[in-house]
Amino acid sequence: MYISTEINLVGKSAKKQLLEVEKILNSFSNEEKIILITNEEILVKYIPPKALSKKINVKIKIVENLWQITLEKE
Repeated sequence: MYISTEINLVGKSAKKQLLEVEKILNSFSNEEKIILITNEEILVKYIPPKALSKKINVKIKIVENLWQITLEKE
């Protein structure tokens, strides 16, 4: 069973968002499902290759001008 967590990154600088995402990816566990909410398109380009190298599935959608990036272990 997954522990689902939603993290709203809107309002933080792009650099702070990138640092927080890096920390999340490095400490990701098998039981987690994390939904990141951001307004920064750079995260949409940054996260997939990083997540792939850690065998984390990524789903991306846009809702009301905000990106929702879902991370789950395979």
